[in-house]
Amino acid sequence: MPLAEAVIFAMIASYVLSRTLVPTLAMYLFKPKVEGAERSRNLLVRGQHAFDRGFERVRLAYRDLLTTAIDRRLVFVPVFLAVCLAAFLLVPRLGENFFPDTDSGQFTLHLRPRAGPASRKRRA
Repeated sequence: MPLAEAVIFAMIASYVLSRTLVPTLAMYLFKPKVEGAERSRNLLVRGQHAFDRGFERVRLAYRDLLTTAIDRRLVFVPVFLAVCLAAFLLVPRLGENFFPDTDSGQFTLHLRPRAGPASRKRRA
């Protein structure tokens, strides 16, 4: 029962946030750029712009890497296939079981007797 309640409350909170907070933040973060406007002093906006610049650098570097690989495909394809085949040399080092081995032939049982007069032996 508590797990079901936690799931329900999480779903309700997710719905409320997706209909209120997310659109409001998106409105502030994704405003169209105005030419000649001064830089925003909002920390979230500046962080978004910094992220965009870094992402664009990574995207351009990846595009250049792929362009280079396509331009030199006579070298790239054999090297790539050799690396893939070399990965099969690691197969003997892979583990065999997802879970560690256990001895399921025995188990340990911990009991604690009730406290009180019924649990004590009476001596005559």
